[in-house]
Amino acid sequence: MERLTSRENALIKEYRKLSASRRHREETGCFVLEGARLVLDAAQSGIALRTLLISDEGERYPETEKLKGLVQRCFSIPKELAAYISDTEHPQGIFAVGEMPKAKPLTMEKGSYLLLDELQDPGNLGTILRTAEAMGVTAVVLSAHCPDLFSPKVIRSTMGSGWRQKTVRVENLAESIAAWQKQGLRCYAATLTPEALPLQKLPVGDCRGIVIGNEGNGVSREVIEVCDGEVYIPMRGAAESLNAAAAAALCMWELSGRGYLPG
Repeated sequence: MERLTSRENALIKEYRKLSASRRHREETGCFVLEGARLVLDAAQSGIALRTLLISDEGERYPETEKLKGLVQRCFSIPKELAAYISDTEHPQGIFAVGEMPKAKPLTMEKGSYLLLDELQDPGNLGTILRTAEAMGVTAVVLSAHCPDLFSPKVIRSTMGSGWRQKTVRVENLAESIAAWQKQGLRCYAATLTPEALPLQKLPVGDCRGIVIGNEGNGVSREVIEVCDGEVYIPMRGAAESLNAAAAAALCMWELSGRGYLPG
């Protein structure tokens, strides 16, 4: 296995650039990820791995040998170089460059849908995707300016759910909702307006979606106007609102039927 030792090596420079730049990720169709379990989970979920970088410390993980057989090319790196390219404080020493899966259009079918209107925080997005998988959400829809699905922070916070949970990004969320309504979707905006229904009274249906808005501004007026209605989360005490990821979790719990049990 070839050993890389210089920060000036082209592969090291490329890894750092992919880690830092959304534009570069989109231009190349590649992204980076790190950590033994996360990298192996990606490979086993169908993500094509182009490059694997393993530090001396990374060799101790049992996943390492499996990964060597699942990647196009593999290199060893010293501990100092691992610290240089890592996005975490205590790196495990396993890094990979993967290929983004090709995006597929969304056609409405029976199920539950969570739609995100200009969400800002990558950590919130990652937590939402992880919860969506756990709740059996059919698809998560992202508006154009939601965080990059392949940013290191989003990938880390999904804990692998990002590979498995169906997600779709759309240019115009309001227009997309209107088109999906013609296919049977009934969509509700999560708001705090007097017109909103309590979440527990969400109308029944076999193709429903809830829109979670921007952390600071909520759901946009354009999106609210195209929705079939509005819902709010009843709260006790002096709390006026919830974190976007917490609100999304409650909405997905309601969409899942609350009494749903896997099996």
